Amino acid sequence: MYIRILYNTYFGAPLYLLAILYAVTSVNAVTRARWIVMRRMTIIEETLIMARTEGPIKAIKRALDKIGIQYSVINEALIIGGDLAIMASGAERPKEAREYVAFTDKGSMYFDGSSITELSIEQGGIMLALSRALVKGRPGKPPVIEYA
Repeated sequence: MYIRILYNTYFGAPLYLLAILYAVTSVNAVTRARWIVMRRMTIIEETLIMARTEGPIKAIKRALDKIGIQYSVINEALIIGGDLAIMASGAERPKEAREYVAFTDKGSMYFDGSSITELSIEQGGIMLALSRALVKGRPGKPPVIEYA
């Protein structure tokens, strides 16, 4: 005496989903996932993200350390090359600074010796501060090299 179990064979959504995932996994294994575009963030992008969380002065300080530019801290202001100051708006401007970038709560100001320019913090102030630091600064230690 045999027991007969009724069943129907059909291919449903789980089988097709498994087949698609298997195909993607096989392509990744063969190509080492080179078809997925991955890139490292630039120092400017890292600094902009860090400025939102930790503040612009601390973010610029870390970027300068990573690039390898010498700076000194006087009255909570970063002095680069002797005549460029990067500071918060409440800090006192050092006397030797001929030009400075000051960060406020709503934006930033750049003074180049003759005129004052108001900029946004992210796009204008941080990028201008880093570019002026690269021009005015002296290389200190070699830049930090990160290996992935």
